[in-house]
Amino acid sequence: MPRKNSRLPYLELNRAGRLSYVRRIPPELREFLGGKSAIRRSLGVKTTDCTDTAVVAAWNAVHTAVEVLIAGARTEHARQSGAITEVTPLSPRDVAGIGAEPWRKLLKAGDEGQITPEIQALLAEAGGKAMAALVSALQTGDFQQAQRMKEEIAATLLTDVFNQLQITPDKYSYAQIQQRLLGYVGDMRRDLEARADGDFGSAVLESKAPPLPRRKVTWEQVLEQYRISVGGTTESDGQGVGEDRIAAYRNAIADITERTGKHFPDELTIDDAREYANSLQASDLAIRTQQKKYEMIKHLYKIGVEYGLLNSNPLLNISIKRPKGSTVKTYRSFTREELIAIFDYLGKTADIERQWVVNALLCTGGRSAEIICIRTGDIKRSKAGIHYFDFVHRPLDKYPTSLKGGDAGERKTPLHQRLIDQGHYQAIKKGKDGYLMTAYTTGTSSWTGWFRDVILKPLDIYEQGTTGLHSLRNTAIDLWREAGVDAEFRRAFVAHASKDVQDKIYGDGLKNMPDVLAKEINKVDLSWLP
Repeated sequence: MPRKNSRLPYLELNRAGRLSYVRRIPPELREFLGGKSAIRRSLGVKTTDCTDTAVVAAWNAVHTAVEVLIAGARTEHARQSGAITEVTPLSPRDVAGIGAEPWRKLLKAGDEGQITPEIQALLAEAGGKAMAALVSALQTGDFQQAQRMKEEIAATLLTDVFNQLQITPDKYSYAQIQQRLLGYVGDMRRDLEARADGDFGSAVLESKAPPLPRRKVTWEQVLEQYRISVGGTTESDGQGVGEDRIAAYRNAIADITERTGKHFPDELTIDDAREYANSLQASDLAIRTQQKKYEMIKHLYKIGVEYGLLNSNPLLNISIKRPKGSTVKTYRSFTREELIAIFDYLGKTADIERQWVVNALLCTGGRSAEIICIRTGDIKRSKAGIHYFDFVHRPLDKYPTSLKGGDAGERKTPLHQRLIDQGHYQAIKKGKDGYLMTAYTTGTSSWTGWFRDVILKPLDIYEQGTTGLHSLRNTAIDLWREAGVDAEFRRAFVAHASKDVQDKIYGDGLKNMPDVLAKEINKVDLSWLP
């Protein structure tokens, strides 16, 4: 194999001893390129000398075509993941600076001996072809050839600049950049010709074109710094925040971008912050929703400033306050009459898994996600014969379970006698592994919608923002209070923070003592339910 040539990357000798272009595809782009791990193309030349003009020309043709494929995959990946921010629009000065940057880089590389004279000639030829194609198009009216040439050159030369700035320009800006790129071809050729004559002081391009715009810090970078600062994402790292939390931040970012028209965090001023707060308060969103959106953006700015990504936080001294006289909507408990109606209706309309989930929510005071994601092995029996739910935080397991408080939310909650008498969990067990609920999704939103539309609305119990699946948790806690269950036991049932330092720090803690908790949880008499 010839000595590795850094000027012509991706070249390897194939089995026949000929040069092949082999481009490894980054893992995140493979799904957009047919699942392949690499793109292989034969150069179709016999020589293996990387300085040969035939090799250079063949390499350039293949490289251009592959760059087009890679650029398309990157664009699609960026669109789906939000990893690259779409900029709409770029200023005329920024457009000119980006259009000139590929030529500036090539001139610098040539001056420093990083590209060969053959490649210099090839670039000059490519520029000449582009100009010739444009002249021909003007004379004949056939713009197709000029358009193809323009797209090939732009895809080859601009991709690295876009990656450097972490932007994906909108179609209008991209067309303007292409126009500027080709508009500087003549200046580039004059500088190359001067260098060919030994004049390295020629700066026709540099004196004309503005500098490359400064790379802006994107919202995605700030969000990634937030994710790192909290320890990661539980679904992938086993610690940190959940993906739903990251999604909520992305929704808040999309909201402020839409309301202000500013796409980068360092573009927002105090005036923008005030207008954003006013826009939220004038919207139909609930006060708490307005506050959450605003506070999430304010927190991202705080993270950006702390880690040196941003210089200031324009939202710092502005807040959204709850108007005097407004009421706070929270989920209320169901009355006994409502509970009787719910369980009576449930027994007639729902299958055994639906019945089990609603019963378990009432009997444990657990969150819906905790009960819906219970696995067959999470229902255990103590040495004293007490059946209990072993709520564990295992986001990376084959069948993941995630608790809101992470490890701090782990607990062993005894099964109320009602659940044991009904024996539902025995009827729906499907083996040693897997979720207990197998007929329905483990996503909470669909369960919330089902309970609202199939149970509460027909019974005329539904009140927006006041009654829902979460009301069962409130109801359970109220039933414990009515039955005389002490606060320390109530906190242990749902793993709320303990006020007792001993219980919080030393030993297993009351929340992990199902034998002790069983007597307390069964103080609640549910025999009156259908």
